[in-house]
Amino acid sequence: GCRFLCFQESRHREVQQLNQVKTPKALRLDSGAAIIWQEEGSYDSEKCVEVDGIRIWADWDVRDYCLTLKNTESMVVFLHRIHEPLCLDGVKADGEWTAPEEPEHSMLNVPHKILNVDLRWNLEEAKRVMLAALGVPEGPCMFFCECPADKPLPTPLQIDTPPHNAGMQSVLEELKGFEDDQGRSLDMRSMHLLPVDEPLEIDALKICVRYFNDAVCEVSAVLVQVLLDAPFDEVFARACEKFANVGLHLPEGCYRGIQLTESGSQIQCVFTGREPATELCPFGPGTMMLCLRMERVISQSHFLFNIFCYHQDRNTGRPFGHPFLLPILEEDTGEIIKNRIRDKLQVPAVEWNRWRVSKVGTSPPQKRFLKDTDTIVHSEKICLEHHHPRPDELGARRMRGLRIG
Repeated sequence: GCRFLCFQESRHREVQQLNQVKTPKALRLDSGAAIIWQEEGSYDSEKCVEVDGIRIWADWDVRDYCLTLKNTESMVVFLHRIHEPLCLDGVKADGEWTAPEEPEHSMLNVPHKILNVDLRWNLEEAKRVMLAALGVPEGPCMFFCECPADKPLPTPLQIDTPPHNAGMQSVLEELKGFEDDQGRSLDMRSMHLLPVDEPLEIDALKICVRYFNDAVCEVSAVLVQVLLDAPFDEVFARACEKFANVGLHLPEGCYRGIQLTESGSQIQCVFTGREPATELCPFGPGTMMLCLRMERVISQSHFLFNIFCYHQDRNTGRPFGHPFLLPILEEDTGEIIKNRIRDKLQVPAVEWNRWRVSKVGTSPPQKRFLKDTDTIVHSEKICLEHHHPRPDELGARRMRGLRIG
């Protein structure tokens, strides 16, 4: 006396119930059609229950099971610490200019977990699952997501202030698939989780301040919240206080803020302190946390101007890495400029001999080798090409991954 239900697999992970009274011809079943029989039963429990703030769906029949499979997505979740250098774009600003003895994938060195995420969850539920899997206590945090190379760079997703009920389906649709150290796609999406050390205020301007030392190496990062009309001087002062609270005492002197372009390889704005912090440019209408690179200003009383220097891949011609400003004197020659770059970046002499230093004009944009006797003008730039690091090393993934600084 058991009754059975009959289902047909119409598409991958999709089924439809068949009328058992009709014949196969009436149901238009073809040869090789997948038919599933299941015993019919009565279930007293609800299909969806909430456990510790996370919804869980029960699979009472084949349709529920297929729906669960369809809404399950594997993804890689990376954990970053707010008081540590942020490795979010695949290339660390650590001042290492020599190739490692064994190739390594810098993103895989970041603490991470591979999780199955239900697309029916909202961001708050996904946050709880990710924090539990990574062993992090619940608290305010930021999500950062990666997107394909041909789309604009993403903005942070903030889930601790309303609205935080955005579904994971809409979020994951725009994320880029994760690649391993050989460039092979793992058919997974990737997301970066950044816990912060204080509650997030709704009406405050949230700025992630990343401190770079004189050698253009990232030392630490903090989250600063200021009023919308606060100047950058207040941002720098609060950042210095937060750095001191974790044992990092910055050298005395003047500081400036640098914001990079959306591609991350050019300098968009330089802030000296008096400008309002609202001049930081958001890269999208949903930006809730902005980013600023903070660095000490070397005394420029005897310098004439600053020249823009950037790294470029020798094979593809694409800029990458972390650009910087170099002070220049009027009488500086190409030899003096190259020595100043080498000393600033602390490049070993053996490795420096393999670097290619060029100057790039603006009208027309022409790149020429920088000779020892050459001079440089304010409108020109310095292009640095070298063997290590390169965009295809350390998981740079075409340098179109996530950037917040």
